[in-house]
Amino acid sequence: MGKVTMGEAVGLLKAFIRENGIEVLNVAGSRGSKVPEIYYKTLQVVAGSISS
Repeated sequence: MGKVTMGEAVGLLKAFIRENGIEVLNVAGSRGSKVPEIYYKTLQVVAGSISS
């Protein structure tokens, strides 16, 4: 998340979901054992994107 702020990431994901009519979002990526903070950062972005 070093390149964009959490708020920017939320906005980008919201725009992607809206512009592409996404109904189901599958989230995959680096293993939590290799990047321990990734789960919480991803959770914040996804939760922020689906709220409100």
